[in-house]
Amino acid sequence: MNADAANQFLGAVFGWTWRTSFHASVLIALVWLIQRTGGKWLSPRSRYALGILVLVRLLLPAVPASPWSIFNLRKAVLPRSTSPEIQVVSPSVTSATTAPAAFGSQIGPSEKAVAAGRKVDWANVGPVVWVLGLALSLAAVLAEHRKFARRINADPRIGDELILSLLAI
Repeated sequence: MNADAANQFLGAVFGWTWRTSFHASVLIALVWLIQRTGGKWLSPRSRYALGILVLVRLLLPAVPASPWSIFNLRKAVLPRSTSPEIQVVSPSVTSATTAPAAFGSQIGPSEKAVAAGRKVDWANVGPVVWVLGLALSLAAVLAEHRKFARRINADPRIGDELILSLLAI
């Protein structure tokens, strides 16, 4: 296997992993939203079913296309992007008498047109967003761990010899 073939294969694997992780992240956010809004009305069975849904999504290598997917909303809601028209003043249009005045002014595209013409490089933004998500997830897990540890420490110690003998190894 040469380097070009390995590079293409690894690029395809990375692209698949990125798409799958992104889709699973959106599904996790939807499941979290459903669990938060459902509150105690959701049975434990339905909560576990939602969790298994996320696990199944992560395990499937390919998912068939669906017209009811949330990712199809982007195509329906966002208008087609058109390239911004940038007007540039040519030097032949300015006369010799207006040249000093035109020299001090900005010739070329306005700042708004330049900002609209810039494209976001998602290859550079993606890892930053991923690390931020990882940091937020880690903070949430650590907060839950601290809350659980405080709850355990608040409970009285077990003093019954029979229970302690059952727990001893």
